[in-house]
Amino acid sequence: MSAGVLIAAQDARDNLRIVAAELEGAVCRLGLERFDGWEGNAAQGARSRLVELCSMLESARSQAEFALNEAEARVQFVEDSLAAAAFAGASSSGGAFFGSGFASLADSDAELFGASVMGR
Repeated sequence: MSAGVLIAAQDARDNLRIVAAELEGAVCRLGLERFDGWEGNAAQGARSRLVELCSMLESARSQAEFALNEAEARVQFVEDSLAAAAFAGASSSGGAFFGSGFASLADSDAELFGASVMGR
């Protein structure tokens, strides 16, 4: 996986957060305005349509929350995969690097120690 996959997953997650927040706001606004000042036969039809729309919005909000949870999990998976790959790469190449580096340091220390003991 690459950083591009992570960026795409994060963008999808961020967009879903916006959609979920907007749907939540719409549901709240409809809930507040649902029955204010509605009277008569014409209002009855409008009221039932408004209740239906509110139900549809609630369903859309629920689906957006589900998609957001999926996106959050995907971002976490990609972040974990990239971290594991970076660690594995550092371990395989870095270990050899550090191993050879430490060996050469040990050799130079031994030479210095030997030189000081032998009076060089």
